[in-house]
Amino acid sequence: MLKTAHYFIFFFLLTISAGKALGQNDFTQAIFHVKGDLNKDGRNDLVIVKADTVDKHHQYLLEIFFANYDGKYTCVFRSQNAIMPRFPKGDQQSELLLEQLKITNGILIFTNQRIRGNMTHKFRYQNGNFELIGYTERNAGTARTDCKDINLSTGRKVVWQEPYDRDGKTSQMISFKKYKVLPKLQDFDPLTSSYLTIHGTRVEL
Repeated sequence: MLKTAHYFIFFFLLTISAGKALGQNDFTQAIFHVKGDLNKDGRNDLVIVKADTVDKHHQYLLEIFFANYDGKYTCVFRSQNAIMPRFPKGDQQSELLLEQLKITNGILIFTNQRIRGNMTHKFRYQNGNFELIGYTERNAGTARTDCKDINLSTGRKVVWQEPYDRDGKTSQMISFKKYKVLPKLQDFDPLTSSYLTIHGTRVEL
């Protein structure tokens, strides 16, 4: 009987190890569950983020569901790459925190907290995809905070600095860039702020 129990435990552990080796994750902890109309049909859609607490990188699973007329939901987006892992280098070496997820005026907004700054990404459902329409970044240095704000719909980009020794900001630089194709949520890498173009190359914002 004892030998049988040992075989069962060994088989159980082997199954877990094999599952992790095959890329199966343990997304059991739901950390965000938000509702709002994303596709302008008057019904509240659903966005869920689940965390993998077993993997050393602490990855996230993003799922987006559109509401049906009968009160049920249809999954229209599912990705393990759309949200930065909490520990991208593994073993809790550098923590990144998904601080906020919300839906405002039909726009899906992610706010990620880093050790010395934060990033906000705004996605709108249009042209059959969730496309990036806004990006804000703040990075704290030794003497100042470097800031960037991009409106991808208009192409307007504003860059400025906020010194610690005085209130307000230094002179800002404004430029314009026309985005023929907006970055899509499934192609976006929030850790490097880059996205895939239609030619398959990566471009930084």
